[in-house]
Amino acid sequence: MKKLSSILIILAAAFAAACSSYSGLDKKALEEYNHPIRKGEPYWNVFAKKFTYAPAFGFSAVEGAVNYKYLVRQDGVEAASFWADVPTEDLGPVWASIPPGQCVLDVVAMNSRGDSIGLAGKREFIKDFPFRTGGPAPAKSYRQTALDALLYVHNMPSTRHWQNNRTPDLSYVMNTYVCKIVGATVRVECLVAKEFPELREEALSAALGAAEYMVSLAWPQGAPLEGWPPTYGLAPADSNTYVARVAKNNASKMMVLEASVAGEAFLDLFDATSDSTWLERSLSVARTYSRLQYPDGSWPIRIDTATGESLSHFRLWPAHVLKYLRRLETQYGIMDYAGVRDKAEAYINAVALPQFDLSGMFEDSMWDDFQSYSNLTNFTASPYASYLLTNPSPTQDDVKNACDLIRLSEDQFVHWDKFEGVNAFPPYACEQYFYDVPVDSSIADICDGYLALYEYNGDRLALEKAKALLGSLTRFQEPSGRILTLMIDFGEEGPNSEDFWLNSIWWDVSQLLRLDGILSSKNK
Repeated sequence: MKKLSSILIILAAAFAAACSSYSGLDKKALEEYNHPIRKGEPYWNVFAKKFTYAPAFGFSAVEGAVNYKYLVRQDGVEAASFWADVPTEDLGPVWASIPPGQCVLDVVAMNSRGDSIGLAGKREFIKDFPFRTGGPAPAKSYRQTALDALLYVHNMPSTRHWQNNRTPDLSYVMNTYVCKIVGATVRVECLVAKEFPELREEALSAALGAAEYMVSLAWPQGAPLEGWPPTYGLAPADSNTYVARVAKNNASKMMVLEASVAGEAFLDLFDATSDSTWLERSLSVARTYSRLQYPDGSWPIRIDTATGESLSHFRLWPAHVLKYLRRLETQYGIMDYAGVRDKAEAYINAVALPQFDLSGMFEDSMWDDFQSYSNLTNFTASPYASYLLTNPSPTQDDVKNACDLIRLSEDQFVHWDKFEGVNAFPPYACEQYFYDVPVDSSIADICDGYLALYEYNGDRLALEKAKALLGSLTRFQEPSGRILTLMIDFGEEGPNSEDFWLNSIWWDVSQLLRLDGILSSKNK
């Protein structure tokens, strides 16, 4: 035990010494980590396994207790302790002194004589590594990384197939996802046409082929989902693939969030071609969002395609829907859906933000089997933070809520370094509790929040965090330009086709170009 204690003391001293050499921005990050996210009820972190920010837990008071001793152990040895009057205090008083690693917290109820009368609560968790500047440099510029990724998608055989076809090449099995993947293909090709004038004709040919396929599957006038392409289209011939099984099991279901991808894709095509047909297609998507909105301002997550009825009691975190509807206002002057946005924001402010249940909205999830807070994800949190901060006049409450959402995304899903034995390339970001795996689009998603915060108030720490995370994409990108969805070492076998989601590339490119624009503007 003495040996363990000595080792822990040495580790703590080394951690403290390292922290003392941190830069000004690093020290700012360390100070921010001492403060909890959303302290008090509801306790959103009941299923959390790791923390970067000091946590607070919802332990119940013990009868007869006059105060509580908080004891944090690492490797069976006391790493830190303090006293508090309540069993729900955050660990801020000792957080900075605890080295990264596995922790066990006991909150011991004490009587007036200073004797233990039982445990108020116990938690095991990982204290994760803090952010630090001065990490690995980008392998190449953020812009070049984005352009190389665009060219990779453009040159995929399944993308080029769209130039002369109006049905998908299902050798790329993800093409069964109509809104998510085919819609993202349209968006990528429209951006290729903009960034590479010499490729404009063939890129727009592919974009039109993919868009016309979406239109061919869209529900007709008078249907509950009028104008929406479906979540799933043709299924891969190989019925044993994961994607085929998901498509089969969900064939009669529509993911409400994903129609916004189609709406944005049609707008991109209108911008690229000036053909008003595509603007009208997009407006058809928006009108159905308006019709499906509940009186309280919310939307369901998943609905029956025949009836439009909800298939889950959970409600949508509609960040991308609201971004899409706001684009209609700001870019095209179409104000028809301002009231829809207002109602949605009112619901989120009154219900969703107070609950702070940032649960995932993935098509292969069975939400009605979930417990609240059991599958948090940055895909719910960070885009809504970005939406709030990029509104024309965010309120003080909007900014506070956005910062909470950004901090939660980092706290639960960003890893600035890795522990021994972890198969990942730091810094990295994981997708959700149920799929705790490094994913490229999680980096892009979280950087959406960081960059919005920087654009709003010039927060340099947020910018540096975005640069560090997006720098990982520059180093992880293959020579072909592909950025694999799973940012892990696949070994000699390498990845298979179901390890690459084309829509993730779209989000990566969006944030890489956004960061390049910010840095270019700073350097002028």
